[in-house]
Amino acid sequence: METSRSRSDTVPYQLRELCFCGDWACVDGNLETLRFIARWIAACASEPLQGELLALADMCRGDPDDAITVWLWLKKKLLHRPRLPS
Repeated sequence: METSRSRSDTVPYQLRELCFCGDWACVDGNLETLRFIARWIAACASEPLQGELLALADMCRGDPDDAITVWLWLKKKLLHRPRLPS
């Protein structure tokens, strides 16, 4: 019997945790932490997502309101992408 898997089962645990921390950084207004998280995830991502995450990291220093908006959009993209085959 095959069971269906939830969306959270297809996203690696560390990525979910980093996204959670990114959300907390936004709530706390801690854009340096969000910048760190974006760069960490970018190191493991492929293009075009890698470039978008690095652009977000740069945005954290100069445009906090837009950075938070972009984070929410990228987080959704990260958590809803299909998992790569093992």
